[in-house]
Amino acid sequence: MDMFFRSRKKALEAVRQNGIALQSTSYQGDKEVVMEAVKQHGLALQYASTALQHDKEVCMAAVRENGFALNFSRKDKDIVLAAVHQNGIALQYADAFKEDKDVVIIAVKQNGFALKYAPALQADKEVVMAAVRQNGLALQYASSALKEDKEVGMAAVRQNGYALEFSRKDKDIVLAAVHQNGLALQYADALQADIEVVMAAVKQAGYSLRYASTALKADKKVVLAAVRQDGLAIRYAPMFRDNKEVILAASHYNPILQYTSLRDKDFLLEVVSRNGLTLQQLDDPDEDIVMAAVKQNGNALDYAPQFNDEKEVVLAAVRQDGLALQYASATLQADKEVCMAAVKQNGYALEFVAIEDPQVYAYVKYSDTPGTLTPEQETMALDFLKTKSQELWSTHFVGRKYNKDIQSNITPFLVHLDADLKTILSRYLAEHPMHGGNIIQKRRKRTKRRYTNGNRKTRR
Repeated sequence: MDMFFRSRKKALEAVRQNGIALQSTSYQGDKEVVMEAVKQHGLALQYASTALQHDKEVCMAAVRENGFALNFSRKDKDIVLAAVHQNGIALQYADAFKEDKDVVIIAVKQNGFALKYAPALQADKEVVMAAVRQNGLALQYASSALKEDKEVGMAAVRQNGYALEFSRKDKDIVLAAVHQNGLALQYADALQADIEVVMAAVKQAGYSLRYASTALKADKKVVLAAVRQDGLAIRYAPMFRDNKEVILAASHYNPILQYTSLRDKDFLLEVVSRNGLTLQQLDDPDEDIVMAAVKQNGNALDYAPQFNDEKEVVLAAVRQDGLALQYASATLQADKEVCMAAVKQNGYALEFVAIEDPQVYAYVKYSDTPGTLTPEQETMALDFLKTKSQELWSTHFVGRKYNKDIQSNITPFLVHLDADLKTILSRYLAEHPMHGGNIIQKRRKRTKRRYTNGNRKTRR
């Protein structure tokens, strides 16, 4: 560091912000300054004076912040225990305690790879079990005898299927491994030809079909299970690349037309109906195919720019995903019907709306996925809805009995609106009930009274 802090006050301020600043002070022998430094960054201990590197309180503070500070610290058991508790790999700096089972157990429970630094205990089953339960791959540091121990192997592969690489390969262990991670099949050796093992593997990770035996790559049931989990597994089943059932099963999550020569229209319609983004792999799709694609995923419109000015196609796209409006032509981004459909589906589609319209803003505010309006836009939206609610009451209230429940009063009148406007107006009135009620109150004040035969009657 370039700065050198001669002032003790400045040095304290500096190390509280960054403990490593201790190297740039003249207070490396000042316990208070060093304590503040190592509390902020344990490795600052390397810049402390030799005396303070042997001070138990300072060392404990350092290793509790960063176990690797043990490299610069005194090595009594309490400090070592604190260090490996913070970071098990700090065991590498505790030469005198690498055979201490208490220390090693704590280290491997914090990080199983700490087993690497305890060669004297790599044959101790209790220690190894603790290590592989924390990280199955720690099995690589176990003794040969424990690598062949079924209990140890099972614990390791259940934590990480890839630990099968270092374990015995009996069927129970292999099955446990591929259930945890199907790609562990690559280490299954002879069991790559076992249908039970392979089926378990491809159901967990379809791509593991890559490691199945040649015979099982030709088994339709296995291939179907694989491509249903990961469509790209079809690349390892060349025998089925022109099988419609298999290709359709593969098409759900991945565009996979590059792996098949099938191109008849009925097939393509079904493919894009399962995964609209497959449209990106077609050079010149017709309108039927594009329509099917955008109905499944509105963003498929991005791959059919030749149809971005076709209103029916764009409407289908934005109804599925309002944000697909970004792929519409400038003309349709200024079309009220299209914009209304988009913001109704997702209020954030307002970003791509090219018109200023209070009704569009009202839909943005009260859509199922409300977007963000500027204060001016929100005012326009609320004014629009206030006017609509007042018009509704003025037109339809005459002759109806008033009660205090605003919703029960307005419900009969909402039938006069289209479904979308009815929804947003209901949401608006739930927040602003008096906008409708004010009209009622005004009408009640205008009520005339008359008396007949001594009885008061009210005429509205």
